[in-house]
Amino acid sequence: MGMRIQICLLLLVAAAWSQSRGGRLTARDTTIYRKPVSIAADSDQIPGTLGTQTADRKSGVVSIQRLDRKVPRPAQREYNLALKDAKGNSPESAMGHLRNAIALYPDYMEAHNELGVCLVAAKQLDKAVEEFQKATELDPGSAGAAYNLSLALFSLQRYPEAEAALRLSLRLNPALEQTRYLLGLSLYEQHQEGEETLEDLKRVTDQYPEAHVPIARILADKGRNAEAVAELKQYLANPDGAADRHVIETWLTDLELQASTNHGPEARMPY
Repeated sequence: MGMRIQICLLLLVAAAWSQSRGGRLTARDTTIYRKPVSIAADSDQIPGTLGTQTADRKSGVVSIQRLDRKVPRPAQREYNLALKDAKGNSPESAMGHLRNAIALYPDYMEAHNELGVCLVAAKQLDKAVEEFQKATELDPGSAGAAYNLSLALFSLQRYPEAEAALRLSLRLNPALEQTRYLLGLSLYEQHQEGEETLEDLKRVTDQYPEAHVPIARILADKGRNAEAVAELKQYLANPDGAADRHVIETWLTDLELQASTNHGPEARMPY
């Protein structure tokens, strides 16, 4: 049973348009995959830089720690009150009950995880990380807690730590495509542009068309301009629309010229 966040929230991770040589921008400088995130009322979702993500509260794996744990009734009562307050659009009260539950039973993994979700919604990401970390310590078999931890870490641009949490989540539940996408982006942000990064991003382009952009950047850096052109064309063909279409189209034109003349590996994205 999960907490339902009853607030409207906009979390925007701003794109970093930093200047590069010649007053032009490389593709890395535009983080197109970072979107504004809107959490609708009566949702069961948490914000993140990948668009709205369903809060993952079930691991698919039940650990020995969870099987051996018996939650005291007073702590369970506080947890249930927190869920009720969340449904009643009282997030502050919900967090209060969750903290009471944790005070009564510090090893209450679900309460730590739910409190982390609340803190993300309240834009208190550092505190959310602490709660998700505690949840993963209490239940190392929870892919959901590990994913939630990675999402908060990625939002804070703590990419190496996010990568570690994502690898744990994938080991526990390899079917989570959003986890694989986030792993690809975490590797990309760390300038790890090898085949693993490409594979992770290519596997999720149907679900996340924005992945075509970092793929194109990696391919262009490797001098594979014709392949980069194909990726950008697929991105622009997205029926849901493409962010910064003019910028992408200009970059695509430069890449096509580079591909036809074989002039070096890089075609920088102008702005």
